[in-house]
Amino acid sequence: GTIDAHLQRADDRNGAVDAQLYGATHRLWCDISVDIQDGDKVFDESGTEYLVVAVRIDGVDWAINQHQEVILRKYSD
Repeated sequence: GTIDAHLQRADDRNGAVDAQLYGATHRLWCDISVDIQDGDKVFDESGTEYLVVAVRIDGVDWAINQHQEVILRKYSD
């Protein structure tokens, strides 16, 4: 299906240790209700394909809504 999400490259400026451990190239943040799991494939609006290598659920904090952080590896060039 199609979901609203924020997709961002994980690079030296914003890449955390967990992204580096998974060999991630990108991170995606989406609503907690989205059913996404390790091994799924994600396509952006231009058709670029990513492999889901990890999914984290972040708790509610001050001014932050509960969300999923999805760690992705670019699958196709």
